[in-house]
Amino acid sequence: MKNLAAVVIGTLCLLVGAAGAVGAPVVADAGVRVLATGDDYQREMDAVKAAGVPWVSLPSGWAGLQPTADTVPGPDGAGGAAWRRLDARLRYAHSIGLKTFVQFTGAPTWATDGRVANNKGNVPPRPDALPAYAAFFEAVARGLGPGIDAYSPWNEVNQPDFWDPEDPVLFARLQQAVYPAIKRGDPTGIVVSGTVYSKDGSFTFLRDAYAAGMRGSFDVLGWMLFPSVEPESPPIPGRGFPQRNLSSILDLQSLLDQVDPGRRIWVVEYSYSTCTPSPGRALCVSDAQQADYLTRAFTYMRRYLNVERLYWFALRDKEVRDTIEANYGLTRFDFTPKPAYAALRALAVETGGPGSPAGGGTRAPLPPALPASAARPPQKAVFQSNGKRVALGKPRLRLVRGVFTLRLTVSVRGGRTRVAVQGFRGGAWRPVVRVTLNRSSRVRVRFRDRGFTGVRIRASRPGSTRWAASRVMRVPRVAARR
Repeated sequence: MKNLAAVVIGTLCLLVGAAGAVGAPVVADAGVRVLATGDDYQREMDAVKAAGVPWVSLPSGWAGLQPTADTVPGPDGAGGAAWRRLDARLRYAHSIGLKTFVQFTGAPTWATDGRVANNKGNVPPRPDALPAYAAFFEAVARGLGPGIDAYSPWNEVNQPDFWDPEDPVLFARLQQAVYPAIKRGDPTGIVVSGTVYSKDGSFTFLRDAYAAGMRGSFDVLGWMLFPSVEPESPPIPGRGFPQRNLSSILDLQSLLDQVDPGRRIWVVEYSYSTCTPSPGRALCVSDAQQADYLTRAFTYMRRYLNVERLYWFALRDKEVRDTIEANYGLTRFDFTPKPAYAALRALAVETGGPGSPAGGGTRAPLPPALPASAARPPQKAVFQSNGKRVALGKPRLRLVRGVFTLRLTVSVRGGRTRVAVQGFRGGAWRPVVRVTLNRSSRVRVRFRDRGFTGVRIRASRPGSTRWAASRVMRVPRVAARR
């Protein structure tokens, strides 16, 4: 496996130069989390670049960079080793043309209430330590700002693993403290809010933070979710809200329209784990499902959501263990690509082309288009022979908030006919619904969009199972946002 990994990464590195060329394909609305320790971060960043992804997100922590109250954040002193490690990662990312988003978390013990933190740094700073956190960020922004394109001051602010106990008022005060400090040190840096985890009660948490004065203390709202359902799934009745699905972001947008109009959104972590599926492990998917869900998640986002960027968590599996946490990567721990890696690369578009961001801008590309080969109907719209006839009228297709409504008239003479509706995704036509008609009818079918780029209707020859008539429609690449 070691030799195989070397060959794979050698191939990925060869692609880096091509990905960085002018007009090279870019997944403009994507980012990837890089978690590697040691020198592996270079191999991970090379793989991100080879996939055509322009952004990486990196973890860092206040405690490591300023372990004592009298430590001056910088390359020397008590936090110097952590500073130099972060600086090296930032420099390498920029050297190969990647933009960087650094998520900070974990207060040092001298800035907390004295409780012992878990390994994720779940004890927030004391209110009277917020000026010290602001001073820390100003020092980081001045010293490392040339290498940092976006900052976030805390991870999962409404999750006990990272902030215990939950406190939207203290969160708002933290944002108010660090935002001007970052801007003083790095005026062009993007400030992403402390990231909010999508779960029951998250909207109440946000409203309370806004009521405490959070508005105006960040540039982008950071939202996070690890779904246990298909990307396009609606909320499950009887469960709390919001849930861990992309459709909840539609309601997040409505909330922000009320309390903070025009606010940008990043999904800072999103993924499906390729742990072994089994009863009771709803979060596990197969390799093929992970790739399919990745493509469908970006398609859904591009069609319906005002989300500027989605970060996949992560580039590489965390370790070789059959657990949920260990298997979110686009590649295995030995860097062998999973099908999801190729699926992400396939989302890239030529820079400067139609629907793509020219000159490295932030405008998202359009969803995938129906290939020309699939757009050709396999049969004509009308079949007539020996007194038997089936004709498919011109279909009308409406797409609202992830649901298609298809209407058409089917003329039938000479026996029963089967009518099948199919959706095109992942290089194949997939069944949606099938009905049997005994006479001419007006057909109305509603079905959920599962990342389809085209819809096909086929009708059988009356009294036969043989397909005789068909029509194909391209799915609109830009739909209503609400």
